[in-house]
Amino acid sequence: MKIPSNYNISFWKITMNFIKLFSMLPLTVCIATTYAGEVRSFKTGEIPDPSVIARILLGNKGTATTPKKLKTRAIMMKTGRSDRGIEFNSQNQAPNANTLATEQSSTSAVESEPSAFSLPIQFGFNSARILPESVPQLNAVGAGIKQAGISVVVEGHTDAAGSDTNNMRLSKKRANAVKQFLVLKHQISEVNLIVEGKGETEPLDLSNPLSPENRRVQFRAAE
Repeated sequence: MKIPSNYNISFWKITMNFIKLFSMLPLTVCIATTYAGEVRSFKTGEIPDPSVIARILLGNKGTATTPKKLKTRAIMMKTGRSDRGIEFNSQNQAPNANTLATEQSSTSAVESEPSAFSLPIQFGFNSARILPESVPQLNAVGAGIKQAGISVVVEGHTDAAGSDTNNMRLSKKRANAVKQFLVLKHQISEVNLIVEGKGETEPLDLSNPLSPENRRVQFRAAE
């Protein structure tokens, strides 16, 4: 059976209009993203809220956290009947793209609370002596740990200056100094504070191993 030429032309116009329609629609690739393992970094002189400290520590133990909605786009086709797909008009024209595409927001990822937090505790040069300017920050940490009521790991971190061996030793000494401060000033049991020295092995600023940001004391809930 011979197909009329005008039928072929109409079909071609419909196909091209359909392709044109979808080329105009913004497409979004929805990627499931999580933020577990993130470290909340407090700045020098920034006094953390003890309730925030407690929430971060408890969040790592599996308590409920607030989901964060990420916007994605979904294509919805408006037709005369929902079970028929796209309908063309009498001129075999594809409907206007502006009447077809709507945007929706969906929760495609969940953001958990950071699983750890860090403080730029100031120490004497090449020593584990805590300087007075860092005491208010540590007092807030002590109050937050007591609110949480759980065991906490205290990690010492250094930058890459100096030898690996010295940095590992110094980081553990500084973490232990923070532990003793919390035990003496806030009456937190020694068995609930676990000390680890990380040296220069886990920098926050990967692009600059000598960055001051890498010199810190980090806290997380014990396993």
